[in-house]
Amino acid sequence: MAHLYEVYKYRIKYVRLQWCRQELKIIHSKLKKKYSINDIGCNYFQLYKEIKIKKKKNKIDYYGLDKDIKAVKIGLKYFPELKKKFKICNLEKYRPDKKDVGIISAFLEHSDNPKKILENILYSSKKFVIIRTFLGKKNSCKIFFNKNKFPFKVKIREFSFKYLEKILKENNFKVTKIKDKATKNSKTYPVNLDKKFKRRMYIIFGEKLSS
Repeated sequence: MAHLYEVYKYRIKYVRLQWCRQELKIIHSKLKKKYSINDIGCNYFQLYKEIKIKKKKNKIDYYGLDKDIKAVKIGLKYFPELKKKFKICNLEKYRPDKKDVGIISAFLEHSDNPKKILENILYSSKKFVIIRTFLGKKNSCKIFFNKNKFPFKVKIREFSFKYLEKILKENNFKVTKIKDKATKNSKTYPVNLDKKFKRRMYIIFGEKLSS
């Protein structure tokens, strides 16, 4: 897995991620004043990196959550101002403090209990939630093991839009499906671990309705 962290180190220095720009643009179109974010699965703070580049630090109260301390430490070398703005936790068991916006990108599909993570995110999101994940015709889960790339088995899920929509609506969120620009408007492409397994990435935007 060492090479994965080398990828993180390269990206944090040289790469701006398209999904970060797209999701921040969505939020900024909705919220004009200062707001707070829970970045679920914050990794090495790639979303915060875009916030800082866009000079939105004063507008956004950022907080990151992840269970991968190695990735977080890579981010802290570049963003030491976040040393009190993150938590290492199991997101299937931990319910974050409430923030205006909850964001989770490319994380839900690898979890053991995605429904529990969703419930925790929806509970802690006061205004909006953004979920970037794989959508297919039905819920499915495959486990891959390629020891040349990862020293452990990798779980990859796909969700049906109706399944995610139902959970969000049950938690009083209005739901919109948006094409993901980072994958060329949700174009089908093969997963790295198995070229026969193809996926499509979408963004699910949820707006909390007044109760």
